[in-house]
Amino acid sequence: MLHVVVRTAGNAITAPAGWNLVLRQDSGASISTATYVKVAGTSEPASYTWSFGTGGQASGGIVSYLGVNTTTPVDASHAQYNSSTSNVDNSGVTTTTANDMLVYTVGITVATTVNVPSGFTQQWQTSSNSSTTSEMSQKLFASAGATGTIHGTHNGGANSNITMLIALKPA
Repeated sequence: MLHVVVRTAGNAITAPAGWNLVLRQDSGASISTATYVKVAGTSEPASYTWSFGTGGQASGGIVSYLGVNTTTPVDASHAQYNSSTSNVDNSGVTTTTANDMLVYTVGITVATTVNVPSGFTQQWQTSSNSSTTSEMSQKLFASAGATGTIHGTHNGGANSNITMLIALKPA
């Protein structure tokens, strides 16, 4: 799974072959965020190249998950724009399968750090020079049903952000 944040809303994001878009959310003017999944094969390249329609700072990362349903990996997903706040909230998803892996991603319009929601484990966090931060964390969700609101914060003041919550089905 890959999450990327790039400056300017509406910026074209082009994924390498084999990557499928799960969610995309843009702010009014500041950032574009996107999350992709790819079922890995027996032979993967050492790196992947992503391209953007216009130049600008970007940040992102990839996490590999084992034990995920390879036919339909995504059970549920939701993106949320949070305007001018240090809260990185997501109103949640409703899963249909027990033991989904909840993947929570954040994109922020400033270089800062993210305080992940309670019970989540951060997988990575990175920032561009000055104008984007991206983060990915995860938590096993043992039962099927509504997750409720997921609440985290960032340390960059009242800056707009986008969160994504994606539930991955177990194999």
